[in-house]
Amino acid sequence: MFRIHVERVLAKDIDTIFEALSDHARYDRFPGVDKSLLVEEGKDEKNGTGALRIIGAGRLELTERITQFARPSRMDYRIERSSPFSVQHTKGEIVLQPEGERTRVTWISEGHVQVPLLGRVMDRLAERSFSKAFSSLLKGKTSSGRGGVIGWGNYGSAGQVNAFRTGTNETLTHYGWSGEYDIDFAHAPSLLDGMWHHVAATYDSATSTKHIFYDGLLVGSKVVPDLNVFGSDFSLGKTYGTEYFQGLLDDVRVYDAPLSAAQIMALATATVSVPEPPTFLLFGFSLAVIAFRRRSKR
Repeated sequence: MFRIHVERVLAKDIDTIFEALSDHARYDRFPGVDKSLLVEEGKDEKNGTGALRIIGAGRLELTERITQFARPSRMDYRIERSSPFSVQHTKGEIVLQPEGERTRVTWISEGHVQVPLLGRVMDRLAERSFSKAFSSLLKGKTSSGRGGVIGWGNYGSAGQVNAFRTGTNETLTHYGWSGEYDIDFAHAPSLLDGMWHHVAATYDSATSTKHIFYDGLLVGSKVVPDLNVFGSDFSLGKTYGTEYFQGLLDDVRVYDAPLSAAQIMALATATVSVPEPPTFLLFGFSLAVIAFRRRSKR
C-alpha cells in the first residue's frame, strides 16, 4: 500500500487555488497534461460531488470521481479506472486552509498499485518520495548569506542530503553535506539582479555525476560518491537551519530521473513540453511531487 502526504503553502488566496483545482476540464493548462475531460457533471454544480473526469499525460490515463466537494476548503476523489496499470485507490483528499494572503494545501493519496509481483515495490517507491532531479525559477534579492531553494535528507551526515541553494558571491551549490558530495557554480552572472532566472540541478546515479544548469546552460558537473539520501526534513525555500531563500520561487519541479541538457534548455526557454512526474496528475497542479528509483547496492 502506498500513502502520499504533501503539504505546500502557496502565494495565492484560497478561492483562486480551489477554482483551479476544481476546473476539471482545464487541467490541460498544467505542464505535462495533454488530456482533460469532464465526462459527467456533478449533482449540485458542474464540477462538484459526483463529477467524473479523465486526466491523461502520454500513456498514463486516470478516471476520477469527485466524492466530496466543499467549496473552497475541501475536495475528495477516487480513481475508478487507470491505465496502463491498475490502481486500487482507497483515499484521495485535498484540503485547503487560508493563512493570511496565502493558502496551505494538504494532499493525501492512498492505495495500492496492482501489478503482479511488482505491486509492493511500486508502492514503496511512491511512498518514499525521493528524487534525482529538480528545477525551478527563482528571483533573488541582494543577499550575502546562503539561501535554500529546495532540500531534504539527514542533515549532518555526508552523502545523505540532497539540497540546492544560493550562496555568497552569487554562487549556486548542489550539496550533500561534505565537500566530496558538493558541486558549486561560482560567480553566476547577475544571479541576484532582481530578474527571473532558471536554475536546475541533477544527479545521475548511473554515472554518479551531479550537474548544475543556469538559464538553460550547463555550468558545472562533478563525479561524486554514491548518494544515500534520506526522505526526511523536506523544505522548499529553505535548506539547513536558517538557510532561507530571500526572494521569489516559481514553478519548482522534481523529477524521477535526471533530465537531459536539451530538456532543461526547453524548460528554461519554455519552447517544448517536458513530461511531469505521474503523481502530478493525482494532485492536479504543478507542485513538486517526487519519486525515486534507488540505485541497487551489491
